[in-house]
Amino acid sequence: MVILTIFCLLLAGTAGVAAYFLPVVVAGVGQTGQTVVVPPSNSPGGKATPTPNAAPSAPFTVLLLGSDDDGKNKSPLTQSMILVRVDPVGKHVTMLSIPRDLWVPL
Repeated sequence: MVILTIFCLLLAGTAGVAAYFLPVVVAGVGQTGQTVVVPPSNSPGGKATPTPNAAPSAPFTVLLLGSDDDGKNKSPLTQSMILVRVDPVGKHVTMLSIPRDLWVPL
């Protein structure tokens, strides 16, 4: 009986937290969602032609930038910067997080 009571209290608490935070999460997702328009394909029949070698074999580097428009700044600034190096052959990924407040004189 005690276990059932504890389980019901935990379930009610979880439902209460979800009900409290769900509108905030839905509003945040709705405000940050972006619409992407994909141009029509130029290939015959309107279907995309796959690349012969779609899987890269040489290592490549990608810079990931994340922004946040939380109203603290007048202009949108980059909140997170991560440099990612992917080695598909060695199946190894290296990530370097660049601090947001890094000051580099040029």
